Amino acid sequence: MGRLPQIGQDPDPAVLAAFAAHVRRVLGPADRVSVLVGHLAARRGVTDQVRDLAVAGNLPVAVVSAAKGDFPESDPRFAGLYAGPSSVKRARLAVEDADVLIMVGVTLADTVLGGAHRPPGTRRIDLGLQARIGDVTYPGVDLREALTALTEAVRPVPPRADLAGLPAWETSAASDGRDRKLTQASLWARVQDFLRPGDLLIADQGTAFYGAAELTLPDGAHLVGQPMWASIGWTLPGALGVSLAAPDRRVILVAGDGAMQQTAAELGSLLGQGLTPVVIVINNGGYTIERTIHRPDAGYHEIPAWDWTQWPAAVAPESSTVTLRASSSHGLALALNAASHHADTGRPVLIEAVLGASDVPPLLQDLTQALAASGQ
Repeated sequence: MGRLPQIGQDPDPAVLAAFAAHVRRVLGPADRVSVLVGHLAARRGVTDQVRDLAVAGNLPVAVVSAAKGDFPESDPRFAGLYAGPSSVKRARLAVEDADVLIMVGVTLADTVLGGAHRPPGTRRIDLGLQARIGDVTYPGVDLREALTALTEAVRPVPPRADLAGLPAWETSAASDGRDRKLTQASLWARVQDFLRPGDLLIADQGTAFYGAAELTLPDGAHLVGQPMWASIGWTLPGALGVSLAAPDRRVILVAGDGAMQQTAAELGSLLGQGLTPVVIVINNGGYTIERTIHRPDAGYHEIPAWDWTQWPAAVAPESSTVTLRASSSHGLALALNAASHHADTGRPVLIEAVLGASDVPPLLQDLTQALAASGQ
């Protein structure tokens, strides 16, 4: 067997021409063409090309959770988050009813698609490190070349009637009353109001990520997460790297108490660098995502209770971190309002948000049920 071309090498012109011809044959008779975006699109720097493709063909674009924020959610072509059987109607129609589904940089995983490893559809164009149409692989044709060929070949299609009028993401995060206990629904409703264009929202694996994935991101905002690897506790050191890499952007970290305890000392490293994130610790008494998956009453889901409002002073006493605690929707609204002011004036903020141990975001509930049903 010959060696595959290396990433970054120009593809064989004959292979690229064969791919472009195959693309035209597949797209020619198709009335419903959609795009599904995965995390490799951003890694390979082709998100602008995806937007160009969508505009050229007036194509609906859905994203998987690992690519949340990699396509502008204010774009009328945005079809929402696709999470297999847990998806909202608009995203499912776009992906599952397409005559041709163009998958750009998508890596399939149970925690992304709820056990649905192969998105349905009679014809698929898979773009990754090399291109594939159905069972035919085109070695050396990577995302850039493939997207260029697709953009040249796609023809504008009229808006789909069955997608008209459907919101890209349907949320049930209604605001609670002033004195009601904080819930996942009200927490994410408050975070939604808190977000600004250009924010970097980092969410740890668990209730934090699957709650954040249901938000509508403002223009230029991105969700940073890794649902495929599920490395609990990675977000705190991750926030350090993100803050250093993008010092001009507001960084918001949301993590559960269990995840924070895994790497809590890194808060000292982050604050010691003079960085000013907004940190929201979801204090729900342990590993709620594990409770959702298996044996909710098992003792090993519990963790020792920490007073998170005291932690910044212990690990970074010179940081002047503002610490707040909220156990109601109204209290969280006040805390986030204060966080906006202090972050704008250069002070880091940590908010301890107290929730019930069994409360989970709807997307996480749906995904775990789908996994259970599929036998994963």
